[in-house]
Amino acid sequence: GSGNDGWLATVGVVTSGGAYATDRPSISPLGGQAIENLIAYTGFTEIATKNGGEIYYQLSGDDGTTWLYWDGAGWTSAGLGNYNPATTVNDNIVSLATTTGSIMVRAFLGSDGTQQVQLDEVAVEYSGGSGGGYATAGYLVSSAFNLGGPAAVNLIKWTQTVPSCSPSCEIKLQLRTAPDAAGVPGSWTDWYGSSGSSTYFTDPAGAIVPVALNNNQWLQYRAEFIGDGADTPVLEDVTINYLP
Repeated sequence: GSGNDGWLATVGVVTSGGAYATDRPSISPLGGQAIENLIAYTGFTEIATKNGGEIYYQLSGDDGTTWLYWDGAGWTSAGLGNYNPATTVNDNIVSLATTTGSIMVRAFLGSDGTQQVQLDEVAVEYSGGSGGGYATAGYLVSSAFNLGGPAAVNLIKWTQTVPSCSPSCEIKLQLRTAPDAAGVPGSWTDWYGSSGSSTYFTDPAGAIVPVALNNNQWLQYRAEFIGDGADTPVLEDVTINYLP
């Protein structure tokens, strides 16, 4: 037999002045996809719009404890700067170990600032096993956005496509801020939602941002995707209003 496992869809990340992030923000499921009776991985494909940019990948067989990349001779432990394009992963995934019976994919969106790099779907093909569909949970952490000085962040809203699922599919977001530390973010606050630390924003039409996030210069958002395995929500864009 054979099959494939899809992964959650999202889109490119926008930063200051309508430019796109250049520090390769990452997308990852919350956990690995288990495949029963797995024999071998046979292929790796992506559906994406790159506009001249690129998308890079790391793989994990232990729920993200160890990330791997192809170093030209084998799959080896990866740092944040070690990854491969989909073609390299596809050419070499047959030699990836299957002993854990689990696969997890992390994607990095590469842009020069003018290119919108959009990842819609990743599929891992395999022989043997059973299962398939989308990961049931995943997340995206945006690049750090420089507000230009201490600012009041007052509203967050986003555009999404959420299918009917059982149980319910959803997208929920969090924000955090940091002071400036010589041109880079200082100590980040906790992740905040509409009701405070460790909560979420869940209304895409708009929500007020807690005042605890005000008076900092750097901003970052985290989007969490919840699916049912058969379908997946899609995040189109995020808008955050602030006053310098």
